[in-house]
Parts: sequence; C-alpha cells; structure tokens
Amino acid sequence: MKNWIGPSTLQTLILLCFIWMTGPDRVHGQVFSDNFNTITSATWTTSGQIGISPWSVFRSGDDWGARRNTSPAQLECTNDVSGAAQANGFVMVSVPTTAFGSPYSTTLSANTGVITWTFNMRQIRTDPGGFATGAYGVAFILAGQTASDNITGSGYAVVLGQSGTTDSIRLVSYVTGPNGDAGLTNIIKSNTTGLTDIGAEYLSIKVTYNPCNNNTWQLFVRNDGVTAFADPLIGTLTLQGTATNSTYTGIPLDMMAAYWQGSTGASQTAFFDNVTVSILSPSVVLGPNPKPCFGSTMTTLLYSGAAGSPNQYSIDWDGAANSAGFTDITNVTLPVSPIPITIPGGAAVGTYHAVLTVRNSTTLCSSVGYPFNVQIKSCTPPLPSTMEWVLLPNGEGIGACVSSSDCTNDVLCYGLEYTPLYTGTMTTYTTGFFIGCMSGINPVLSNSACLLHDNSQIHDFCTQAGVVLFNSSTDQGVAVPVFKGVPQIIHQVCYSIPSSGTLTVTRDNLPGALSTSIDSTSGGGFESDTIAHYIALTIDSSLACSALPLKWLSFNATRYDDLMSKLDWSTTDEINVSHFEVQRSNDGGRNFYTIGTASASIRNEAVHNYQFIDRHAESGKNFYRIRQVDFDQRSDVSPIRTVSFTGKNSFSVNAWPNPVSDMLTIDIHDAAEALHMTIVDISGRIVWKGTSDSGSSAQLIDVASFGAGMYSLVVEGNTVRDIQKIVVIR
Repeated sequence: MKNWIGPSTLQTLILLCFIWMTGPDRVHGQVFSDNFNTITSATWTTSGQIGISPWSVFRSGDDWGARRNTSPAQLECTNDVSGAAQANGFVMVSVPTTAFGSPYSTTLSANTGVITWTFNMRQIRTDPGGFATGAYGVAFILAGQTASDNITGSGYAVVLGQSGTTDSIRLVSYVTGPNGDAGLTNIIKSNTTGLTDIGAEYLSIKVTYNPCNNNTWQLFVRNDGVTAFADPLIGTLTLQGTATNSTYTGIPLDMMAAYWQGSTGASQTAFFDNVTVSILSPSVVLGPNPKPCFGSTMTTLLYSGAAGSPNQYSIDWDGAANSAGFTDITNVTLPVSPIPITIPGGAAVGTYHAVLTVRNSTTLCSSVGYPFNVQIKSCTPPLPSTMEWVLLPNGEGIGACVSSSDCTNDVLCYGLEYTPLYTGTMTTYTTGFFIGCMSGINPVLSNSACLLHDNSQIHDFCTQAGVVLFNSSTDQGVAVPVFKGVPQIIHQVCYSIPSSGTLTVTRDNLPGALSTSIDSTSGGGFESDTIAHYIALTIDSSLACSALPLKWLSFNATRYDDLMSKLDWSTTDEINVSHFEVQRSNDGGRNFYTIGTASASIRNEAVHNYQFIDRHAESGKNFYRIRQVDFDQRSDVSPIRTVSFTGKNSFSVNAWPNPVSDMLTIDIHDAAEALHMTIVDISGRIVWKGTSDSGSSAQLIDVASFGAGMYSLVVEGNTVRDIQKIVVIR
C-alpha cells in the first residue's frame, strides 16, 4: 500500500524533507529514496518540477513529458502527452544531488564507502533500437553532469536499446549526453541466462561502485516478468560482471535522471520505480574516553553501532603520545567491544590524544577518523580480583544483556563488574549472592549472564528465611578477553525496588561461590581467579534514581500496514540531547543499523513524544530500538521492541506496557485462525487464560492480582505460536 501519513500539505512537505534530505529511511547509509507513491497525478508534466517532488522534466519538444502516475504509482515518460503529432525527441527527468543526504560526494572517487544504486526500469518495445536520433532507447543516469538536454555532459548510466536484434542491459559511461550510440562506452553487459536479450520486460537493477578498490563497478539484474515491478531491494539479483572504470569518477557528477528517447509511434512509454542510493561506509560509535589510573598497563575503548562490516581498526597517536611511548597500530583485527589499549610503562599523568579508524578488509573502505583521548589520572588502580555492582541506565547493552532500569515502574538493573587478576580469555564464572525479601516478596526480576552461556537461577526462600539466593554457573559462549586490572561487566540482575528503604546484596561465602576460570595468555594455562574483594551493594531507590539518566517513558512498535511498522516513543528529562537514531535488526537482534533519525524536541515540555514510520520493514521478525545521542556524543539505547510480518497478511502480537503494574493490553494483528492465550508464571503455573478470534483484536487484562516477577504470554493456534516475556512490577 503506497500512501503518506496525514492529509495536510504541511505534513507532506515535512515528511518529504525527512525522506529526501535526511537520508536513511530503509537501510543503513541510504542517502536517497523515492518509490513514487506520493505527489502522484495522472496529468503529464512537460517542463519544470513535478509537483513538489525533487524531480524536474526537460524535453526536446511537443508531446514529450513525464508524470508521477497515480495507478500504478511509478515514474512514467512518454512521447504522447496530448493530441499533438508525435516527433523524434526525448524526455529527461532529473534530480539534483543536492537532494541527497550525507555523506554522498558528487565526485564518486571521493566517497568513503561503496555506493549502491537500485531501481526498476522498463520500456514497452520488444526491440528497442538504441540511442541514435529517431531510435528508441531507455536509460537511467546514475551520476552525470547537470544538463537540460541530451547532448551535454558526461557520466555513467544503465541503458537498454541498441541496433540489431539482441538488446542487453548495459552499464556505460557516456560523453556529450546520452544521445547517440557513439558516445556510449560499454563497461558491463548483461550476459547470464534469460538476461542476454531484453525487450518489454519489467526489470530490477542494482549497480555498485567501490571507490576504495581500484574504481570497481558491478552490475546486477533481475527479470521481474511481464506484469509488474518487484522491489529491487527484496530478493536476489544476478551479478552480470565486474569491471574497473575511472573515466569520470574524479569530476563532480551532480545529477541523477531517468531518460527516454524515441520516434513518432503513438503512446511510446518508459517506466521507472523504487529508486534508492546508498553509501555503506564502515563506522562505529565510540563510548566515553577511557580514564585509567596512573600505573595501569591496560585500558579499553568501548564502541557500539558498528555498520559497514568493519573488521579491522587502526589507532594513530599524536606526536606527544608517541613520545610518551604510545604505539600506533594499523589494520589489526577489530575485536568485539571493547578495544584493548596498551598503556606504556612510565606514562605520566595527563591526556594523550589519538584517532581511531575502522576498515572493511573486503571493500578496502575505511571510516572517517574518530578522535579520542586517554586521560591518565592520579588515582590508585582498582585491586585485581574484585567484583562490584554498577547501576545500568535503561537500554544500556552489554552482550546479551539490555538494562530495563525504569524508576517510574520501580525497576533497577545492575551490572556485575569484574576486575580480573589475570590477562587472558575468561571461559567460565560462578557467582552466588543473597538479597533480602521485600515485604515477603522476591525482588529479583531477572538474573542473567551477559557474555557467556547462561545457566542462572533464582531461589526464593522468602517464606523460609526471608532471603533470595541468585546464582550462576556459566559455560563458554564466546571468547571473552579480559585484562589484569581492567574492569568489565559480565552479568546483569534486575530488581523490583522499594519506594522507600533499602535492599542489600551480599555474597555467598561458600568456597568458590565467586570465582572465574581464565585461559592465561602468559603461558600458565587455565587460572582459577577466586574473588578476594567483593563490595556489597546497598540499593537505595531515592539515591539510585537521582543518578540514573531516566529518559525513556515508553517505546512501542506496532504493525502499521503491509511491511510497515509504526514506532512511538516518549521521553522526559531531555538534557543536552541532539537527536534520536531509529535502528532495526533483522538477524534476531544481534546487529542493528540506523534506518532514520529524528531531531530532539526544542520545546520546554515535561514529556516529549516522537513517531517514526518504517515503510520498508522486512518479512519475518523486525527488532527495533531507539538510540538517543547527546551533543557530546554520549548515547543511551531504548529497550528492544519487535514487529513480525509473514507475507501480505502478517500475524503479530504486541503486549504493552511492559513492565506492567495494572492493565496489560494484548494487540493481535492478522490472525488467520482462532487463538488460545495463556499467561504462565516462572514456575509453569497458568495464571490466566483467554481466546481470540481470527483477524485483529485487542484485549485488556487486569494483572493487579499477579505477584511481581517474570511471566510468559503464550499465544498459539494450529499454525502459529508466539511467546513473549512480561514483567509485572509492584
């Protein structure tokens, strides 16, 4: 379904500016996107701008023109806009690259990542004759010099039409405009089965240009048949070849255009749709600058939000840092965050400056430089072999853990920070802790390992002894590097906190109850690190909540339309906030990429409300989160929400709010059958049952009588089953 939200022209203008000017709307790095589903009209434009879109029409003379058609919604070019006689000529519909978002450079070789163009193209003739005057040919100009005719400028284009009976799709460079076959130089021609001779078929086309690897071009094509276009960003397109060409990559090419030329036949038309341009540059988001104590030999630099598949990094220290003994490193393997940084012996108290770059060793593209510094402070390094609890803001993620701290709903999450005695790879750890009960209720909501395979348990002895034991005995999940004296969060526990008073977390004093196993890099084999120093945690909600950067009041993601999701979030206490990045994952929530941005509100309001429509969600389960970025580049991440799509009619379940204290809403979309619903507590006991008819519905459930804790919502029918975790708080 192709439509805009909201009826007003003002809303349309605002949304247009968002899509065309701010860039990412579908995939990370997208700088331009237009599926021609807005500003549509059956009326032909013969000169100038098409409505308020960024596209403008240039033509040779009477009866040539273009339109953003209403049905089907696509860009159309014709030689027959009226009853006037047809004539040899052309129509070109161009968009300036000033409509592209950052970081696109009109000089193609100056870009820092692989540029990808995707689009649909078709013309109606079975044997298009080419680009000589009076012949029929269709082209999509990827990047060209600005022109208002077809005999000016140079650039790159994808063309269809040539003399003879065989017409391949060709990636070409052109000179003195696209008119005339002599000015077209083939770079790649379609050559695989079913794509060697194209007539009036609907086509999906993708072109990539890599400025980092010898100006390499690739052409991908798919024949979509004779009925309709398919989205070129969905499914597989076939590689037609790889070639290098730098003829015009070093000059500004500031126009993209659809082009159709022909002769005097009636109603001769070409069609274009689903145009996108993206740049995939390696990038990361750096965490806070490390501040180790004087005498430390190692520190770490946190990063998140990796995009463009970086797998190497380099650090370039400035002259003063080099003089102090800091050593530059070049193109070494990028570890999972954090990045280890060696501090030279004897480095004095002070600040040492460097620039980090990340690199994709396949594309050979590198990121921009990220300045950071290491501030060595005159403090005492933490004792090795210690464990203590650290308050985690809402949304902060460490490995598999994501904090759900929410003082509004009396939930606080703490990370267990481990400072090891050895340098090496941590393979297992064992923990055991006690906490008092809260008016006879178990306050532990979750107990989970962040970096290793989880085998955590919660034992409720509130009735017998007035305490809760929560422990963990992990096995290896991934290699977790640790460094002597460098703290690292390895575990997370979330608590339901009292509105007044305190709770204290103490260690289990049994032998080995707090210990780790480390494969030492010093050659000593496996070392057992028994924790000698544990700092007990006292949870005082009034103190903790005053220190916690509460921002996320709510975040909901719901199905809006076919493969379209609606995201709504509310924040408070916005101080120093620059903008929000909307991020999506389609690999189970492991890797997120930015699909859009929203500027922070400038109004002086207690609560700020935001909305974003993801118009290009993927089939299957879409994971969403919002990343809030401060002006000083510090960031905070929202909880994760999901929306599922399975084909045109997509079944999904959304339970909100979560955590919940009184009324829980269950939204069900596009159920193909009647469903049974149950809510099960952590012991497996069913505490609620319900049913839902086929179609879409919403149910309100009063959970006021439920005890605080974790529950499972199970929605199932004959062909579907959905399970969601619900946290009930008091």
